[in-house]
Parts: sequence; C-alpha cells; structure tokens
Amino acid sequence: MVQNEVSNTGVVVEVYSSINSLREIWKEFDREAWRSIHDGRIEPMSYSFYQTYEWNEYVDGYYRSKGWSWSLVKRIEYFLVRVDGIPQAILPLLVTVFPKKKVEMTSWKTAGVNNAAVCYDLIREDGLHIFTRLLSFVSSRYKGFDVKLNDMPADSPFVKDMSLCEGLKTKLRNSYHVPLCDFENFDAWYASLSKNIHKSVSRCRNHFTHGDLSCRFRVFDRDNQPDSDYWKKLWRLYFLRKIDWKNRNRSPLRRAYAYYEAAKEMSGGMKTQSFSRLDASRLFVFEINGEPAAFSLVYLWEGCAVMPKFAIDMRWSSHSPGFLLLVEIMKWCYAEGVTDFDFCRGDEPYKKRFGGVEAKLAGVRGSFV
Repeated sequence: MVQNEVSNTGVVVEVYSSINSLREIWKEFDREAWRSIHDGRIEPMSYSFYQTYEWNEYVDGYYRSKGWSWSLVKRIEYFLVRVDGIPQAILPLLVTVFPKKKVEMTSWKTAGVNNAAVCYDLIREDGLHIFTRLLSFVSSRYKGFDVKLNDMPADSPFVKDMSLCEGLKTKLRNSYHVPLCDFENFDAWYASLSKNIHKSVSRCRNHFTHGDLSCRFRVFDRDNQPDSDYWKKLWRLYFLRKIDWKNRNRSPLRRAYAYYEAAKEMSGGMKTQSFSRLDASRLFVFEINGEPAAFSLVYLWEGCAVMPKFAIDMRWSSHSPGFLLLVEIMKWCYAEGVTDFDFCRGDEPYKKRFGGVEAKLAGVRGSFV
C-alpha cells in the first residue's frame, strides 16, 4: 500500500493492489448510496451498479483469472481517499504498462455509468476538494499515460476537476433512464407512452393472436441459464446487429468476424461470465416461433436496473420484437419493485419513446502531463 498525505488538508490517498482490503469500507459506501437514492438525496445515476463492491469484486476476479502473462502488462489499482482518517471515496483504475501506457475505467467493456464510489453521507460541498487532491495524486503517479475514462456523470466533481486538467479533453454524450417510481404502476407508465407506441404494440400482438406465429417472453437468471447453443444464437444476433449500427453491409467477411466475436464472448467474455457469477444478472428474451427475436442483458441493484446490451433480429423487425420485449421487461420490473431503469448511453429513438429521461455522461481522453 502506498500513502500520500496532502499537507494542511488532512487528505490521505492510499493505493491498494487488492480489492479485498477495501471490502467493508466499500460495502458501507454501497449501503449509504442506496439510502441516499431512496431518500431522494441523490439521483440513481449518481451511484450505479458498476460502482458497487459486488460488481468490482467480479471484475477484479475476471481480470486476475487471465493468468500471470496478463498481470505482466496490466494491473488494477484502487485509490482510497481519507479525510482526517475517515474514508470518503474509492477509485478503481485498470493500468496498462505495455505495449502502450494507459489508464482506463475497469468496466470499459460494458455500458453504463462509471465513477468513483463515494460515501455521500460524509461528502459535503466544502469537502469536494478531495477529488482535486485525488486527481493530482493520480496524474502524478501516471504522468505520460494515456487516459481513457468512459461514461461518468457529467456533473460529478471528479469529472468537473478533470475538465480543468491540462492534457485532458471531455466529450459529452447522452444517456437515458426511465424513473419508473414516477408512475404508480405499470398501467400508469404504459398509459404515458404515445398513441403510436400503443398502436404498434397492439398491431404486433395481433400477429401472434390471429396469425400462425407464436411468441414467448423468457427470463433467465443465475439459477436458470440458457445453454451454450442458445447463448451462441444471442451473441451472433448481437454482433451481426453491430454491423448495422455502424451503417455497413453484412458482407461474408463481416459476418464471419461477427461469428468470431460471438465465439470469443462465449468463451470468456465479461458479460457472459458475469451471468453465471452474479445474482444481479438477468437475461430477457422475446422469442418468435421458438427462436430469439430480441434480447436484453440487465443488471439489478437495490431497486435499480441497468441495460448494457439490447438487440433485435432484423429478420423479425416487421413484428417489432424490441418494442414487445421492452413492454414485457417493464411489466416485470414493476412486479419486482424496480424503481429506475437505465437504458445506458446512446441516442436511439426508442429510449425517449419509452419514457427515457436524458442525462449527460462524460468521456475523458488525453494524457496526464
């Protein structure tokens, strides 16, 4: 452990190579964040699932399982900030030393809100200088390193301080979440959607009620997982859809690469492994004639949900499986007591159409100089 005390402020930054040493402190941060969210003191996006000990413990184990060769070029470091001996914030960073020196968020392979884990019960406006001290320490430790920090709340103190740093540039992008708690129940939320959504959903449901098609909404969790063939279908669907998102044609070469990406994700990807290791994972699938037509991967934490992956099979696009899936997911969320649903980054039109409220996320690029 490395310590750095900043004179005349009482701020101490401690650096840990193991997350286990921070378990109790971090879990108390999580408990306080949950209380602050449910008391209305902070917004759900101020402290997301990716900031919890549960997720970061999984990520730590995920990277360490890659073996000694990985550890020669990468490591995770945890920065704990204390003020007058009291823990205030924890920042996890993934550090690469070869072939190129860089510092990243540990969750960069996912989508959702990242940030330092903060004890909101202790932090006050006059105590936000700790982020300035933390950033000064981190930038000094990683001088000359490239910086890649994604998807942090744009109005957080840490981001605001980074925007003032020489060598760093901040780029904003939109994210959307649905405050389900603003509506009494599912029917009230659904009634708030546009008439066009209602017509589209009704029309598509009729395809299955009066036609020769069948549909099924399925929910998987850690104790009820899909088999490998089913996962293969889902990830192939997702990576083929990524080709469309990039406005490219599905050439044989690109299709082959999408299948390779799907196989790689199945054989040890962060998302797939998280499903078998985390109780927080849920997989929602809308099937047509027994085949996946749309799917969504969701993580749950204390009444909040984050959706990092969502894709539809365009062969069934005329039946709007994505719309039908989202309606079923929201119905499930109300039944399970979910109060906030995070669609994650991106300006896809469906997010607003399904009640998404805009929030700004910041990505930071550059180098520490």
